[in-house]
Amino acid sequence: MFTPFRGCTPLVVAALLSAACADSGRLTAPSARAPARDVGTAAPSVTLTVNGGGSIVTAMPGDPLAVGWASSGSLYCMRMGGPWAPALSYLPTLSGTETVVAPTTSMSTGYAVSVDCVDAANVHTSATVQVNVGVGVNDKTPIGFSPSLPAAVVGTPYSARLSATGLGPFTFAAGTITPTTGVMQPGLPPGLTLSSDGAVGGVPTAEGDFRLALTATDATGITRGANATLHVGGVASGSFTIVDDGRAVITAVGTQYVVAAGRTIVYDAATRLRADNGIAVGRTADWRGQRDPSTGVVHADRLEVR
Repeated sequence: MFTPFRGCTPLVVAALLSAACADSGRLTAPSARAPARDVGTAAPSVTLTVNGGGSIVTAMPGDPLAVGWASSGSLYCMRMGGPWAPALSYLPTLSGTETVVAPTTSMSTGYAVSVDCVDAANVHTSATVQVNVGVGVNDKTPIGFSPSLPAAVVGTPYSARLSATGLGPFTFAAGTITPTTGVMQPGLPPGLTLSSDGAVGGVPTAEGDFRLALTATDATGITRGANATLHVGGVASGSFTIVDDGRAVITAVGTQYVVAAGRTIVYDAATRLRADNGIAVGRTADWRGQRDPSTGVVHADRLEVR
């Protein structure tokens, strides 16, 4: 014969029956305590992107931002910051995309967009993307570019540099506009070159006022153009009155000039040039020409490099 509550005294049995009757017809909520994690069970994973970018992205004030998240092994995920409103709230699913709007004020130091996911063992895993909002991030950002080049002189080595402000580094390019036709030819006036980092150099071979079309491209690929005028002056009549000739080891090489024995020796299409093995530092230059007393530059009639 089965006897309930075997081993209990009548008082204990009465107390248990009274408690059971009192709870009849009422459901008890499940315990909020999460189960312990099994040894070897992997923690949940979560990924977060803003506009499809990496851990740091850029935007302008008020730009739309596509925030995407995905998690595995979690029970739920929560919004934790950034432009989400409300910032602390449950996400509807374990993966998805929401479009939000960047703040309307610049934040060059960035702010965090975060998501936090929780698994059945109450273990949290989070992901964060830094969003920089402000100047220098897209085509709404003005690039500061107002080029001005100092005047040059025919036959005299020239050096200058273009610069711009914004999100660098910048890449520069140039074209020369033909006055009579308005057609732009790539590059600078004859004898001068522009490197992509903005360095201008060489020895100008033609005088005049040259109208230039210059561009600066920032790190995001946005380009701004500007015009500038480069004046290349001629050499005054009678300047070349000193005959200069010599032979010395070349210590520096530039565009259409070499430096030897402390002299800058320039050459052009009119120079009788012989350099069978090329022109390089360490080779010997043998020259004859006219020296400009005002600059000390030698304009070579003849130049041989051995």
